[in-house]
Amino acid sequence: MKALLVDLDDTLLDYSGGVDACWEAACATAAPSVERAALVAALIDTRQWFWSDPERHRRERVDMLGAWTKIAARALERCGCADPRTASAVAEAYAERRRAAWRLFPEAAPFLARLRARRVPLALVTNGDARQQRDKIERHDLARWFDVILIEGELGYGKPDHVVYLEALRRLGVAATDAWMVGDHLEFDVGAPQRLGLRGVWVDRDGYEDNGRGVETSLQNVLQETAISSPDDRLAFFDLTSHRARVEQRTPPAEWDARREAALHPVLTVWRDGFHDEEGGSENAYRWAGRRGQLELVNRTSDAQQVELDMTVFGNDGTDVIIRTPLLREPLNVTVDHLGRKIHWDLVLPPGKHQVDFTSSAGLQTPPDDFRDLVFFVQNYKLISPGQH
Repeated sequence: MKALLVDLDDTLLDYSGGVDACWEAACATAAPSVERAALVAALIDTRQWFWSDPERHRRERVDMLGAWTKIAARALERCGCADPRTASAVAEAYAERRRAAWRLFPEAAPFLARLRARRVPLALVTNGDARQQRDKIERHDLARWFDVILIEGELGYGKPDHVVYLEALRRLGVAATDAWMVGDHLEFDVGAPQRLGLRGVWVDRDGYEDNGRGVETSLQNVLQETAISSPDDRLAFFDLTSHRARVEQRTPPAEWDARREAALHPVLTVWRDGFHDEEGGSENAYRWAGRRGQLELVNRTSDAQQVELDMTVFGNDGTDVIIRTPLLREPLNVTVDHLGRKIHWDLVLPPGKHQVDFTSSAGLQTPPDDFRDLVFFVQNYKLISPGQH
């Protein structure tokens, strides 16, 4: 690693902690005449809807006070208390409390200090409001650690636009293959940079409910090794040498090479405009879409890859969904219902990016208290590439 790109919010700085408490306190201060529980509940629903649309998220996050004012206004309207001045007051009170709550994670400064001691060039790459992000950097004295600081609100573009990563690399003077990126967002800080050749490191602040004991036990059984734990028991390390030798010995060379390539350069799925965030548990995960949705399949190797796609599409009875992609000879027109329509494709995926577009002219089926435009959803999506069978 010759250089490192680092995210700010929820990677170095505890950005999301105390959000609900800050909204509740802001309501008590700025909207004392509005029934508290109803307004707080409306705020929770409204902000979930507000930030669920990727395009609105990109547009609004560069003016956070404005975004919070719109969220407060809509929540007040739902409570029958629409008042622009109250909405502004709630948003300002909330912003003040959020700013006071932000703290660097305890390990952030020591982490950066060790990297600087090793003379690793560092770039801070953060989305969001220019004034707010600069304030965080100045208050927490972060600029001293970084050779490059890129803020979406100052540049006019941000993650996951490939331009921002390339600009960071240009200013650091390193190639993508020599750089890593670390952050809490799987797409912005891992997926997107990896498609350019960087290595992504995911910071999972939520972790496991059992502190990883189940995963550690499973790994011990598979690897036939005992974990080496860090002094604070937060990290567990496994020696993979013996396991690798056992697997390689019983695997034909061609299959080994295929598995290695799949592990190093997996075919990726990127959910684009129109699809909302994933919901449901791991067994029945699903994504809603409006009348249009797009996903992108990315083959980062130099060879065509044979892949399998499985999904089930649901909608109101009689909902027509048309799926178009250059990977198919002609559009696929399917009629779906509440029981779902299973779709299976065996595809040859050439190198590069390939779009799959979903469209429907069916009517909306938005549930009560959900402000999204919902027409159909895709459930149990699976992409199986070489070496994953």
